[in-house]
Amino acid sequence: MKKGQKRGQIAILLVVAIVIVATVVFIFFLNASSKQTAIDVSKIDPVFRPVYRGMTDCIREGAEDGLILSGLGGGKITPTENYENTSLGAVSYGLRNGNNILYSEGEIEKDIGEYIDQTIPFCLNSADYPNLIISQDIPKTDVKIMEEEVIVNTRLKLSITNENKTTLFENNYPVEINVRLGHILEVASGIINKQKKVGDKIPLFEVIGQDLDVVFDYLDPDTIVYIIHDEKSEIDGLDYNFVFLADLEVSE
Repeated sequence: MKKGQKRGQIAILLVVAIVIVATVVFIFFLNASSKQTAIDVSKIDPVFRPVYRGMTDCIREGAEDGLILSGLGGGKITPTENYENTSLGAVSYGLRNGNNILYSEGEIEKDIGEYIDQTIPFCLNSADYPNLIISQDIPKTDVKIMEEEVIVNTRLKLSITNENKTTLFENNYPVEINVRLGHILEVASGIINKQKKVGDKIPLFEVIGQDLDVVFDYLDPDTIVYIIHDEKSEIDGLDYNFVFLADLEVSE
């Protein structure tokens, strides 16, 4: 082996080693950071625990409400375009003019996250905590749609003062909700792609499998309302529903 080639191999090995070490350090840093932001409720002053628990419960409630409204709106909590008013409320199109315009996971995640952030300032009623002064910064909520669940994580700085004692909660509030929205959206896309080809002559068993119920009705002669019903996804004991519209124009 030539001297230059040997030096080249050594350089490559050094680069690989540096990358591995950097990756290990980065993972360690992330784990350490997550541990630092986690709150052990038992270590919180008993005077402040109701506030922390109240905020956590409120974030969960906001996330659940956002998911319900998103499902009823076809992926949009408050539809502003490509929708129709129905007996179920304003419902968005998933298929229109031969195009699949169903809201993407990213769009739905952003919409629900913004909805949760808008509800948080109303979570804590000062009348419920007469001896406390509570202030909060602007929250930032991230939502992740998974196949079997929806994961919500709100970052929020909360300051609570009781007489001369102040506690600062700068923490993540993680919430997991048992709604199989990723799976439901896959089924909705399957229905849309099939209808693009065959109109309203869809053999639904081809796209729904055995674990979801799909019902539909005609909003008018040219528009179908689909409801995907999932008994395995529950919020407050109620099965989850995802509703969307599809017109009957065949594009292929």
